[in-house]
Amino acid sequence: AMPDEVLCGAPAYSDVHVDTPSATDVYWNVDGELEAIGDSATLEIPTAGWHWIELVATNEYGCTNLSLDSVEVQPLPSLSFTAAPLMGCGPLDIDLTVVTNATELNMEVYQEDVLLFEGPYASFVTLEESGMHQIDIIAVDETGCLTRVSLQDSIHVFPTPTVEFIPNPYAGTLANPHPLNSSWAFENGSDAGESLWDFG
Repeated sequence: AMPDEVLCGAPAYSDVHVDTPSATDVYWNVDGELEAIGDSATLEIPTAGWHWIELVATNEYGCTNLSLDSVEVQPLPSLSFTAAPLMGCGPLDIDLTVVTNATELNMEVYQEDVLLFEGPYASFVTLEESGMHQIDIIAVDETGCLTRVSLQDSIHVFPTPTVEFIPNPYAGTLANPHPLNSSWAFENGSDAGESLWDFG
């Protein structure tokens, strides 16, 4: 089998093999240069553009035949992106900026190797869970070639503390508060290591 008609990225690599292995000697040429020997091979095509792939086979009787095909190597789409901020308290709003020549953009969001989101690119994402996060942007051009860029474990979402307190005695409601006096006590029910009290 000859290579696919279009390959992505340079250098490109293509696995090839002889469909009818009756030949005793098999040679694979790329643009007229010997690239590999054997029934199966991985061909390296070093540059973008059109290239000739030639299969030369000789059987046990010394009879030789060849097959010639062309393959196009497409450059990968260009892609770069930034995310900001890279750390903060959850839920953390992240702004993404992408520069690419691709025709289609997709994204994946991970938290510690667990896929949280997969879908079309959005310039804004909110990370709810605390921990390390990864964002991948996948750019696809009109030929189907793709480039993936990852910000691996580079966004840190810190846990937001739970805040509550219990008044003693009962403080009433916002609409009907009881007047504060020196006999009131407040029990901190927050999970934070440090709390700041503000009595207005």
